[in-house]
Amino acid sequence: MENRRIYTVKYSGDDELFIRDLQSDAREIIYAPYRFSEPILLYDPSDYQWTQDPSWLWHLRKIEADKAWDIQKGDPNTRIAIMDTYFDPAHPDLQSELVYDYDPIDGESYDPNFAFYGNNWHGTTVAGFASGQTTDSDKVQPHGADYASIGYKTKIIAIKGGGLEHDFLGNALYASTVLQVDVISLSMFRSCHNQTEEIDEAMISEILDNGTVIVNAAGNGYCAGCYESVTGELKRLDSCYKRPNDFSKFTPTYPFHPSVDERIIIVTGVTKNDSLTRKVFDPKTNQYKISTFSYFQGVDVSAPGYDMWGLQTTKTVRYDTTYVLDTVIDQIRFVIDTIIYNRPSPFWNGYGGTSFATPIVAGLAGLIKSQNPWLSAAEVQTIIKSTSNTDVVKDAGLYLHQTGRRINAFKALSEVENQVHNYEICDATEVIWTSPVYVKDSIVICRGSTLRVKSDVFFREQARVIVKIGGQLIVDGGRLTGEPHRLWQGVLAYSDPKSSQDPRSQGKVVVNNNGIIENAITGIATVQPGFDPDSSTYTHGGAIIIGNGGIFKNNRIAVSFNPYNYHNNNDFGSFSNCSFIIDTILIDGSKPEYFVKLNEVNGIDFKGCIFSNFQNSNTTGIYS
Repeated sequence: MENRRIYTVKYSGDDELFIRDLQSDAREIIYAPYRFSEPILLYDPSDYQWTQDPSWLWHLRKIEADKAWDIQKGDPNTRIAIMDTYFDPAHPDLQSELVYDYDPIDGESYDPNFAFYGNNWHGTTVAGFASGQTTDSDKVQPHGADYASIGYKTKIIAIKGGGLEHDFLGNALYASTVLQVDVISLSMFRSCHNQTEEIDEAMISEILDNGTVIVNAAGNGYCAGCYESVTGELKRLDSCYKRPNDFSKFTPTYPFHPSVDERIIIVTGVTKNDSLTRKVFDPKTNQYKISTFSYFQGVDVSAPGYDMWGLQTTKTVRYDTTYVLDTVIDQIRFVIDTIIYNRPSPFWNGYGGTSFATPIVAGLAGLIKSQNPWLSAAEVQTIIKSTSNTDVVKDAGLYLHQTGRRINAFKALSEVENQVHNYEICDATEVIWTSPVYVKDSIVICRGSTLRVKSDVFFREQARVIVKIGGQLIVDGGRLTGEPHRLWQGVLAYSDPKSSQDPRSQGKVVVNNNGIIENAITGIATVQPGFDPDSSTYTHGGAIIIGNGGIFKNNRIAVSFNPYNYHNNNDFGSFSNCSFIIDTILIDGSKPEYFVKLNEVNGIDFKGCIFSNFQNSNTTGIYS
């Protein structure tokens, strides 16, 4: 197996001079004095269908999914909503991936016995292409979970989307706002006609504005899709075997139409050879005919969509039907004996259609959102499109600018990889941030160094700021905030309880000029070096905390002072004209506890501050 992302740098001359040059010209890749490489992890899954025959899951290798997994295997907190026909929660590759084994909209449990009827199998197959259970190479594959999927460790929320009884747009909005999904995958459509109203367009806009990515199927050409007739009428296609006499061009489906909102990602399908055309079987002539996937101006990308392994339902149904003529009421009555049995292998090789190309793109979007959850829907679309293969679809010359290029998962994740970092501010100078910054695990500010934040700084759930003794953090009109749906850890201001409140012997944090600390478990806490915030170990304070026109918003605890009583002196901490606010339910669903917690400290000043709680929950303003 090849090593990936390893680079050899050749140089001659003095080692120290070489390091200084790197520090000067390539600071983003080296820390003083050196930055040692992290272990390179090659995540080839151990799933049977991945390891046994490269041709089985060719679609994953085609888009370089294995290289993408070296960068990001998917966050289990990242959720992809599959809105489709029905789902089989008993499938070995879905059991651990479905967040719920029922529809979270109507509460109905999914029944494996019902998952096969009619087109109910479709949802199971689509979900598997997005994020079926995928096993790390050093783990044992769960029994029967032979499949591997692009979404890897991302999770699936399965929502019934078929039938007129379902509120398609309402369910999508609910998935985005209430269930807080990151991606919505749509492999079915409601209409070929523009029946969207202003409220429909507003709902779609709200979903996308919320950061939820929408991925929609382009259609399967003459087999299933939409077209415009020579007279300009919009019509539906439902026959693989002939082109309508009045056919003019393929068109998108509604309501998730690019003209409604261009941020929607429209996906068409390609074969192993990156061809838009494909073979379909005509049972009327018992022969294969050449057809094509839908193509039109609004298509963003293409993805594998022909001759693919995929999930089948675990059970199937055999009908033994007897027809009995009832002469009394003069109608035919059906007597049906139903036999249900388990499939020996709940997989099938031969799936094709943009129904299955679409969840592959949705799974890629899930990986991207796992790597950087703050990306907007438009930014995710741009990344997927801009990193798709430079070679156009082979037969796209016939359909210029109407097919999109085939996605490349590795290139897309490589684009996102360098957006989220850890930072050390340790060069004894002041660093000023004026552009957005994304933090993976930590910002460390060392003695003699200052970080002044004038921009947005976004933190992963596990991330925190550590202000070491003698270091200083100034939130100067900037904002420290967390992931879209999760609290982050907050700022730890290191303290020496046996020293005076001199900035040289304490950490210091200043929040001024409408600087904001929000959505943290504890916005700022004074702690001793080495304090483990996840343990119950008691700690002492002493760090200097100053608020001057600062804003502390929707934190579980805004500021926490631990005991400090150096020679019975007062603490120099002060807050003037600050706002302590709870104006929404905390994004992780927990309850706020304190705005300010004073534990055995004296002399903290509050002047002209506002304490506001607009939620129906008890919160202590100042606890002493």
